[in-house]
Amino acid sequence: MSTDPDFALKLEKAIVDKYGSEAVVHPKKEWNTEKEKKYLSEIKKFYFKNSKTFDRVQHKGFLISKKLFNIESKKYCNYCETYKPHLMNRVYFIKHDCCFACYIKNIEGRK
Repeated sequence: MSTDPDFALKLEKAIVDKYGSEAVVHPKKEWNTEKEKKYLSEIKKFYFKNSKTFDRVQHKGFLISKKLFNIESKKYCNYCETYKPHLMNRVYFIKHDCCFACYIKNIEGRK
């Protein structure tokens, strides 16, 4: 770190010279209440539109997809047909229908 007291000013000037004055303008400078209202309405439209495509349930203060509640936990791997109770294997059972070791061995290089 430089001990020069004008280092920040020199750095800002170098940024302006290289990228233009827009690069050092504070984001709140151009923001106003009209833009804030427009932004909030766009966000509401976006989340309302996307909330209809995915069924969500409120669970412990969070919105969670209903698909997660319908998944029965698998305990046996489709490839090696052994019981693998480890948490990491549950993730791979849900996503790939196999345990972690079989995912590495049979699936990982093919995706």
